Amino acid sequence: MATAFDDFLAAADAAVEGIYSEPAGLLPRAAGEFSARLSDPARPSLTIVGVYSAGAGDTLIKGKAQGEFLGTTRMATTRHEFWIAPAQAAAVPYRIAPGDLVQVRGVAFEIVYVQPSDAGDINLILAPEGAAT
Repeated sequence: MATAFDDFLAAADAAVEGIYSEPAGLLPRAAGEFSARLSDPARPSLTIVGVYSAGAGDTLIKGKAQGEFLGTTRMATTRHEFWIAPAQAAAVPYRIAPGDLVQVRGVAFEIVYVQPSDAGDINLILAPEGAAT
């Protein structure tokens, strides 16, 4: 039985999808024991719809500071994410896995981490294909 919150969340998801969503290619891959990741024949490629975002940020490099300069080191980063609403996530007939590819805006990204929620949506944490992950 749907609650008032479920109804509100569905309306909010629909509004976000209606404004920001875009198609992306989902290309499942499997890792061989002695080879690079190749397409996975058990999971077909699909076109999915979701919201791509890339935001600038920074990361602290942790370690033991010694000597005259006892500050911390920060590294500039960009976090790429692709959010899939519950209805779209439910339409994917297999589990999306780290190592799969997402092609959005003409750029290939490797899925580094899959964050499903209890609301049914999925957030994919991405890294540009070929980047050290």
